[in-house]
Amino acid sequence: VETLLDDSDHLVQRGVGWTLREAHQLYPEQTSTFVRGNAARLSSIAFSAATEKHDKRSREELKEIRRVARRR
Repeated sequence: VETLLDDSDHLVQRGVGWTLREAHQLYPEQTSTFVRGNAARLSSIAFSAATEKHDKRSREELKEIRRVARRR
């Protein structure tokens, strides 16, 4: 997934998000850590799909991390 984060194709980004979303069901801690660490690199499409199945609190926390990371 990491090698595809900077790909400009929106379908690739959708796939990145879907992959992270599904991985979260089996590996929630590792996936959340990955999303948190790459929040600024994830496209909006990938981020939205990746965090779909997170609980509301976790999703809001990740959104804030993304906001802060993208300002830098």
